[in-house]
Amino acid sequence: MNRTLDEPGQDLDRKVAARLSLSEADAFSTDETSVDRLVSALEKHGFVSSVEQQDGSWWATIWTSGSKRERLATGSGPSRPLALCRAVVNLSGRPPSKH
Repeated sequence: MNRTLDEPGQDLDRKVAARLSLSEADAFSTDETSVDRLVSALEKHGFVSSVEQQDGSWWATIWTSGSKRERLATGSGPSRPLALCRAVVNLSGRPPSKH
């Protein structure tokens, strides 16, 4: 199956907001300040995220929180915001209830 990667912008931001049941879509995929709010939203849903830069690319991973971590989704891109947004849209199922 050939899957096209989501490009940064309003369409991706709306997908991210819908995925986490957020009331509005900030510029998550393009703005560092907005992506920090996205990290907070993930934490409120019981997720932990990590983002690393290697060889000019960013790699994001979303994990379950707690003592037994499980990798739930990954994403990559040329920027931290885009990598994290791609990981969010790769989450399967619905997010857990807010804490």
